[in-house]
This record gives sequence, structure tokens and C-alpha cells, in this order.
Amino acid sequence: MRTILCLGVTACTISACTIPEKQLVEADAPGAPFACLGMPLPSTADMQVTIAGTVADPFTGSTLPGASIEGYLVGVPTPIFTATAEANGAFSHEQGTGGVPRNAYLRTTLNGYITTSFYPAVPIVHDYSTNIQLLTQQDVATLAQVAQVTIDNTKGQILVAVVDCNGTPLSGATITTTPAGTIRYFVDGTPSPTAVATDMSGIAFVANVPAGNTTLSASASGMSLRSHNFDAVAGAFIQTDIQP
Repeated sequence: MRTILCLGVTACTISACTIPEKQLVEADAPGAPFACLGMPLPSTADMQVTIAGTVADPFTGSTLPGASIEGYLVGVPTPIFTATAEANGAFSHEQGTGGVPRNAYLRTTLNGYITTSFYPAVPIVHDYSTNIQLLTQQDVATLAQVAQVTIDNTKGQILVAVVDCNGTPLSGATITTTPAGTIRYFVDGTPSPTAVATDMSGIAFVANVPAGNTTLSASASGMSLRSHNFDAVAGAFIQTDIQP
């Protein structure tokens, strides 16, 4: 089993969850935390991959049946698939790849919650699973109060997990976005207005990133991680990982 990060079941807290081997997508890392650093991304993919996960409200711990999940290829305006979260909040979809890595993301919507897009750190080449966290406007207000930021709804909000080649969270990491937002690193499960790097959770919150194409970069242990791009959306949330 490997460990990835997901928002926990209480307000503004972070916990770990485990998913089966190979559901995380990496640059074929052989095992060491930074072994994939600088390696080229895979040029081929499994012919068919399972894209799966769970949709939940991190403030209540409740799963969210009925949430709509759309899969998109980056730069393509129409979805390549649509799925619906079942009674336990889980969803699953079999997607053909033609043997080509899929630079894809998931957009999730549910009445009463803020639209959230999840961007993997690297293109999908194997079966992939993630935990999608949906927030209400009140949840965001609580998050902002703890982080001591004022949310600008004309801009996008981003939750980042900094992980190593095995999906394990990295402490002591720093992130930047271009264009810039207001960065708050999580400490003991809450976004801190004074922390200057990630704690053992590897989580950071970036408030008020101007809408449009955004580049996420990070460094850890003196090494630059693999930057990637996504579109920040006004009034919406982005979840994403970044790794070596």
C-alpha cells in the first residue's frame, strides 16, 4: 500500500489515507523518495485505465453521493467521461488511452458545494485513484478565517499536496504559483499564517490566484520538484499534487 494525503474528517484537519499499489501515477519511480527526480515522464500508458475515487465533505466527514465527476483532457473543452458518486461517495470509470499518457483532470460538482477540479501531478498512465474534497462557501469562510486571508471570489483557490516519488508527503517543502497567490502552509491540520514551509502533512493552501493558466512549482530538500500547469477558475477550487 502507498499513502496519499486527503483532507480529514474534521474542520481544517489533514489525515492520511491508503490506496492500492499502482493507483498513484508516477514517473516509474524505483522506490527512493527522490528517485524520479529529473526522469522523463512515461511515453506510453496502459491501454485501459480505471479512474476511481471518493467524493466527501472534509468538514463533516460525510461522503457525497450524487456528485457529478467529469473527466477532461487538458486543453479540451468537452469531457471524455462523466461519472456519478454512488451511495458511499465512490466513483469508478474505465477509460481507454490508446496507449498514450492522459494529461487529464477531474471536475466535480454538487448542489450546495463549490466546483472543484483535481489535477494529478503527472499524466495518467496506470489505474488512478484519488480523494476529492468538496467545500461549501461556509467551509471556505472558516478556512480563510483560520488562515487569516480574505477570499476574493473573482480569483481561484488552490489546495496543494507536496509528495515524493512514492506519494509520501514531504515536510519542509515550499511552493510558488505563477501568477502568485497568498500561500498558507498547514501546521498540525490547520493553515498557518506564519509557517514558511510544509509540515509532515505536505499540505499548502494558496488563496486568491488570478484566474487563468497557473504554474505550480515547489522545492524540497534543496531540490526543485516537477512543475506543472492548470487553470485557476474564479470562484472555484483546485486540488492538485506536486512531486519530483
